[in-house]
Amino acid sequence: MEQGFSKANNTNLPRIHLLMLGQFLASNKDLCSEEFRNVKTSMSPRPSYGDDAVSYVQLKREGDICII
Repeated sequence: MEQGFSKANNTNLPRIHLLMLGQFLASNKDLCSEEFRNVKTSMSPRPSYGDDAVSYVQLKREGDICII
């Protein structure tokens, strides 16, 4: 865990609404393109996929900003 960060869970993550999520997805063309092409899905059946998968998420709050 990096200094100043804590392990994220359902009680300390920021609340988001559907419009926020839509804005994020629409503003990141690379993310949308990969999801629609199923790039991640095609990679997940590999035997070594678990080795690189994320085991936890960390977050840091600085005032109104939440860094994940």
